[in-house]
Amino acid sequence: MIIPGTTHALPLATLRRERMLPTAGYVIVDEGVRVEATTVIAKAIAPGKHFIYDLSRRFGVKPEEVDHYIKAKPNTEVEKGKVLALKAGMFGGNKVTAPARGKVVTVEGGRLLFESLGHVVEVRAGFGGQVISVTPELGITIEATASLVQGVWGSGKEEIGLLKMISDDRGGLIDVTLLDASCTDSILVGGLADDAVLRAAQKARVKGLVVGGIPSASIPVARSMSYPIVVTEGFGKRPMAEPLWTLLASQDGREVFLDARPADRWTGHRPEIIIPLPTPYTPPPQPAEGQKLSVGRKVRVLRVPYPGVVGVIRSIPDRPYTFLSGIQGMGAYLEADGATIFVPLENLEVLE
Repeated sequence: MIIPGTTHALPLATLRRERMLPTAGYVIVDEGVRVEATTVIAKAIAPGKHFIYDLSRRFGVKPEEVDHYIKAKPNTEVEKGKVLALKAGMFGGNKVTAPARGKVVTVEGGRLLFESLGHVVEVRAGFGGQVISVTPELGITIEATASLVQGVWGSGKEEIGLLKMISDDRGGLIDVTLLDASCTDSILVGGLADDAVLRAAQKARVKGLVVGGIPSASIPVARSMSYPIVVTEGFGKRPMAEPLWTLLASQDGREVFLDARPADRWTGHRPEIIIPLPTPYTPPPQPAEGQKLSVGRKVRVLRVPYPGVVGVIRSIPDRPYTFLSGIQGMGAYLEADGATIFVPLENLEVLE
């Protein structure tokens, strides 16, 4: 039996998420404490960048003569724009300046090596919950009760904001005239977006955007935006699946954590929207993974001719089916939108 992927659209679940630094640093919070969305849980100094300048070639001198033109002492911190090396001339001469705040590491073989200072990296909790474990020098694992909606593509970045349904049409292009000052600092949910919508949202200073689909040609624009974007269905005119749309609409106005970091097959990370909720007396279960296809299970079709269609499995024949292409393969009969369709098992994912 094929074990398909799973996309979660859960109104209530117990979530456990790691919040880790990209490089070793120090963790600020302790195990067992409660954190809020904006709590800084760990910090680190990111490594600086290195720049190499071939002064011998640039100044037209022998490598052993370069030391005469150095104006900044090695291992001494300098500000951006500070002259590092200068060869005077009739028209101001030839000079090399610091590209950023940093220091000269060494001058050797006629070359100058400059290192910019690393910047401070902070990781925030992202959503309120309890710290259930601490990984020294890297980060923590948070447990919380929340709604969860997962996407298929993320532009990068993370943000916290209030959820705002900007449209009532899960399959229509967002009206750019609606993207005004009322959207500032909100995480918007709409059907479809294109370059014009993405740029209008940036101008409106939104904190994030969740849509069913965007044109594949809009990927570079989406990645260049200052706010995170999560796509729930894929590229092209892909209406957001009804269960995801309904769940997000039910949480309109709540604070959400939008994690648009790209999917990672090795860690299992997916772009997602986490909506913290009060914990009931009996904590809800954690999201289930690795579920088998079975009769009665809700699934979503991944590929043509029914991309994005959500249905329920009514039967799974135990013999191969011959498709119009002549290829034989295993499939399932789904009930979707009042009709029965047959879909290859490889084209299905569990929608929980």
